Amino acid sequence: MKKISREKAALGFFVFLALAGLGVLIAYIVTVGHSLNVAASNIDDATGNLDGYTAVLYKGTATEHRETAVNSTELGDTLSSRSLNKRSTQQDTENSSTDEMSAADTAESASGREDSEQAQPVSLFALQRSYIEKGARVFSLDTEKLTDYNTSTIIRAGNYTYGVLSIDQVTAQENYLKKRIAEYEEKEVDIIICVVSDVSLLESYEGVDIVISAQDEGFNPYGVLVDGVFYNDAALQGQIGLVLVSPSRTITARDVVSL
Repeated sequence: MKKISREKAALGFFVFLALAGLGVLIAYIVTVGHSLNVAASNIDDATGNLDGYTAVLYKGTATEHRETAVNSTELGDTLSSRSLNKRSTQQDTENSSTDEMSAADTAESASGREDSEQAQPVSLFALQRSYIEKGARVFSLDTEKLTDYNTSTIIRAGNYTYGVLSIDQVTAQENYLKKRIAEYEEKEVDIIICVVSDVSLLESYEGVDIVISAQDEGFNPYGVLVDGVFYNDAALQGQIGLVLVSPSRTITARDVVSL
């Protein structure tokens, strides 16, 4: 009897180890798979092969950038939008004397690089044309006029339909966000974009796919992915913010300084 009990215990322990190992393997595959998809998107962008992609562009509005305080590699699923903002502002307070980079400083350093590389100054129109030539579908957002997105804004671009909404001091209510998301879901929108004046206005943006802040939040320049929501903050004035969506819905971002 004792022998049978020991065998059952050993079998149970073996099953537990097998399931635990399977869980780790699945998590690894998902992580590596996402990283490979991001790398593939970057390669397609660099080589100019963007058939099936959508490029979302917006003018930079930030007057300065803090040193990156929130990196996508550091994040877990328990962070909220307010946690993201709190981490970035705390980092900024601790390093305020050395972390800030003004738009003028960046423009000056970028100018030196552009002169040496004979790069063209970037403009929204020129970047739109560049991505159209690469084969992408392109549309732009105005992060300075958030009220433009208080009414239904649906854009068909490439393989997907995009619904755009905004959150500011007036509309920063969980019920309002849920209502707008439900409206877009009813219209079978594929990807929901929320443009915000400050990510900390709401605790959660669950149901939204992409959150774009109109101010600097101290995020990684390539955006951060938290619990299925992709966050990106403002580019510097004179630059263009870019969010790129692949045919497989892999989302990447960067701030474009020059063509």
